[in-house]
Amino acid sequence: MSTVTTTPTIDDLVGHSDPAWLWDVDRRRISWGNPAAVTFWGEQSLLDLIELEFDPDDPTLLKLDRLATEFDEGTSLTRKLEFDLATGRQWTTCLCYPSVLDDGRPGLLIRLDQSSEASATFSRFGEMVQEAPIAMALFGSDGVLLHQNIEAERLFGVIARAGGLSALLEKPDDALPLIARTIRSGTVSRALTLTTRNGPRVHRVTFRRVHDPDSQSHALLVLFRDIADRRAREKDAEQQRTQMQAMLDLVSDFQWRLDKNLRFTQITGDFYGATGVRVEALLGKNWDDVVQQFGLGPSASLGKALASRTAWRDEELLWPKHGAKGREEVIRLVLGALPLTDALGNFKGWNGLALKSQRQTTASTSSAVVPTAPAAQEPETLLASVTDGVLMLDAHGIVIRANDNAQKTLGTITGKSLASALHPTNQKQIEDYLVSLIRDERDALSPTYDNGLEVRTASKPTRHLLLVMQALGDDYAGAAFTAALRDITQAKHTEVELREALTQARAVSSQRSGFLASVAHELRTPLNAIIGFSEIMRDERYGALGDERYLSYAGDIHDSGELLLSLINDLLDLSKVEAGKFEPEFEQVSIASLVEQCVNMVKPGAADERIAIRTHIPETLPGLVADKRSLMQILLNLLSNAVKFTRAGGQVTVTATVS
Repeated sequence: MSTVTTTPTIDDLVGHSDPAWLWDVDRRRISWGNPAAVTFWGEQSLLDLIELEFDPDDPTLLKLDRLATEFDEGTSLTRKLEFDLATGRQWTTCLCYPSVLDDGRPGLLIRLDQSSEASATFSRFGEMVQEAPIAMALFGSDGVLLHQNIEAERLFGVIARAGGLSALLEKPDDALPLIARTIRSGTVSRALTLTTRNGPRVHRVTFRRVHDPDSQSHALLVLFRDIADRRAREKDAEQQRTQMQAMLDLVSDFQWRLDKNLRFTQITGDFYGATGVRVEALLGKNWDDVVQQFGLGPSASLGKALASRTAWRDEELLWPKHGAKGREEVIRLVLGALPLTDALGNFKGWNGLALKSQRQTTASTSSAVVPTAPAAQEPETLLASVTDGVLMLDAHGIVIRANDNAQKTLGTITGKSLASALHPTNQKQIEDYLVSLIRDERDALSPTYDNGLEVRTASKPTRHLLLVMQALGDDYAGAAFTAALRDITQAKHTEVELREALTQARAVSSQRSGFLASVAHELRTPLNAIIGFSEIMRDERYGALGDERYLSYAGDIHDSGELLLSLINDLLDLSKVEAGKFEPEFEQVSIASLVEQCVNMVKPGAADERIAIRTHIPETLPGLVADKRSLMQILLNLLSNAVKFTRAGGQVTVTATVS
């Protein structure tokens, strides 16, 4: 705020009770101070005060540099400045006057206004923000740092103090467009790579437009939330999914998924290459409809498998395909699937694989084709061709053959029981698993073993494995069971990390909600008193104040208090919503007047982009029972988004009807 006044002299301030000093702008030091200033800075004498040195990156010094260029002739400026005193950093209101030093250099004559109550209130609020568990900073509309709390100080150090907002961004030229968009839109949220004391880190950065009562202009409140670790975990999870898909493509031609009503919801892999049909032709269709439309030939056992809701494999499906020179071929597909269940164990569909058999026949003879058993191969040849760990067990669970991957995972296991290579807590489970296969009690034990069994190795370091066993029926080269092992150690570690991250995020959220509620409740009472008393002074209810400047000061105090109270109410509403305790205040709301009020608030921003806002609200529209404040926030968000995503010169229309 700029005020026309007479600049006091040093002689006027020598014996003044308010601290006053002369600031050397070029040298960034104090060149004179009265006794009250010596006491204020905690020094012993004027000489000590003159020798006092300041941090060149202190945001207050940058603010004083700008102040020296903001004076109009014959004016003074009132500013809130934060000084680093012996007792800690303190906010106070200062009256600043332009001055000239003895050698002709520019100076500032600064006098503390200790009668201002707004200084203590702002200091109290600033101290609470300073202790917030999230990094927060306040930037001017030119991108210069005005203040950063403790968390932001730990994150950025001198980077923000020295270079402002542009020094934090990966592309410094992005600073001014971000500032302009925030001032125009009110709030901007971006995922940005920031320069921190620990190197580049990805953060979710939220810019919020606020009013700076010092300069009577816009400022930016910026919140920083580190998401680099979450991005890394997402990348690892995506890499694992890619590796799993590559493995599935290696052991099958395509993969398919059905919901509980047997509708196709997903098909991946080379489905078109195997069948000659586009994926889009099947998605959303029922299994029976697909069989009829494409003339498929499922075996009788395949239909029973789809109705069983238990794992199955090696079911054959004949699929007609137009081959070269118009000849129709019949592709033999071998299918297998695992049931999908929700968190409560309820069946919700199938997840399956399909492998194209090498045996094919023409359409003219397809009806006479009888499946034949595959040619016998040596067990060692079969085991060596599989990428997972595969073992063959006798009737007592002793390993008689194992491929290389199984040997790498379990060590030398041939001739020993499978249970001996696993953790003691899993050994009884292995015995139960084998008993269930021998007794063919799958219906009773299917909830436990249909999706396999997670086990741990006895060797160090411990590895987590997914074990799936199946009875061979007839003796196969001395083996009664086959077991497949898949290493899921990395997936387990990722699961633990995600759970820890979720627990930490919940704790931070709870701490933030408690902090917001504490700040809001602590500040509302003194702010209401400030607003009430300043309103009485502004309206001169008990008599004239005597000077128009007092009326101006009272109005400024009232407006600043209203702004802070609005911000605090937003914080309190946010904490209530997060705690699930937000209680709306219902009343009858006039839609026409509410829409008009909201439109008037966004019209200035729309006018800057030459966007017209029109309303069509019927006069006969009845009132609406709703929480007026929440409804206004909803309408403002919708309107600001409409303006934001409308091209310059366009039009936004607001209508209301009774449905």
